[in-house]
Amino acid sequence: MLVATWIVSLSPPAMAYVGPGAGITLLGSLGAVISFLAIAAGGLLAWPIRMLRQKLKKGRSEADRKDAPDETSGE
Repeated sequence: MLVATWIVSLSPPAMAYVGPGAGITLLGSLGAVISFLAIAAGGLLAWPIRMLRQKLKKGRSEADRKDAPDETSGE
């Protein structure tokens, strides 16, 4: 890898023109990749928070059922 980098760095610069169509395509693709990475990271970061909220909600609803009067006893 180091040799490939060294060989590429020795080549003379290419005086090439990149037209606006290629630039816009590159920006669109780059925007899609960045959006995907942001959404994926957000999903990974939100996962533990969602699981904690579900456990807390489940625990709270079980505690409410224990405190509620029994409907079958006729009280």
